[in-house]
Amino acid sequence: MSSEPCPCSCAHVQALICEIIDSDCSETRAAEIRAEISRCEECARRLESERAIRMLMRRCCSEETAPGYLRERITTQINIIRGR
Repeated sequence: MSSEPCPCSCAHVQALICEIIDSDCSETRAAEIRAEISRCEECARRLESERAIRMLMRRCCSEETAPGYLRERITTQINIIRGR
């Protein structure tokens, strides 16, 4: 394992991770994202960690739902951050 810091842009990698996990991107696009992320060991670990965390959250919190106002607020903030 390398002690070198990841040379990738955190914002770019996070956007790719969100795109592959949060959206219904095509299998072609998902393959492109996986290929790009796999070039960096640290980024690949980040993707797998994000997937594991989200799977755990779904399993532990699947019976609970956030109130509508909170879900709307979170969605709005995500869209602001993503520049939509």
